[in-house]
Amino acid sequence: MVLDFLHTHGVVSMTEAQHKQITQARIEETFQQWRGTDFVISPGDGLYVGSVSSFTWVVVGTDQAIPLQFLFNLPPATNVNFLSLPYTANYMRASDLVFDIEGDVGGAANTRIVEVAKWDGVSQSALFLFEWTPAGWVGSDFTIGPGESVVFQIVASFTWQPKLMTPEVP
Repeated sequence: MVLDFLHTHGVVSMTEAQHKQITQARIEETFQQWRGTDFVISPGDGLYVGSVSSFTWVVVGTDQAIPLQFLFNLPPATNVNFLSLPYTANYMRASDLVFDIEGDVGGAANTRIVEVAKWDGVSQSALFLFEWTPAGWVGSDFTIGPGESVVFQIVASFTWQPKLMTPEVP
C-alpha cells in the first residue's frame, strides 16, 4: 500500500499519489498529514506522484511474469488504460507492443487495441501516438525505455503478459 511505502521510507518530497485508472484513488499531504484512501499498487498499475522537490526512489527486486487484464467498458465509460511497463520488459518500440498483443501491425491487427501512446508526466498528456488504420498501424513508432508509461486504447477485453528480458528469480 502507498502509505506503507511512505512511512517506511520517510519520503518528505512527495505531495500526492494517485492510482491512474477509471476510478482514481488518491492520497495527498495536507498540513504534514496524509489523507485520502490508501490503495494497493499492483503489477502494471500506473502511478502518478506529485512532488515538491527532487528525490530518489530506488526500485529493488525483480519483475514478476504476471498477466494483466484489460476490461472493455461500455459507453459512456472510456477504454483508455495506463500501464507502467516492467523495468525488465523486452520492448524497444511501440510496434513491439502491438506485435506482442495483436500478432501483427497490418490492417487486421485491431482486435484488442487501436492506439498506443507514450505518457508524459510533465505535460500530463499522451505523446507519440501509434494508431491503427484499415491500412495498418501508422504514426510514431516511438522508443520505449525501461519502466516507462504507455497508454492503450482498447476495443475488447483481453489478458496480456508482458515479456521480460530476464526470467523471474524466486
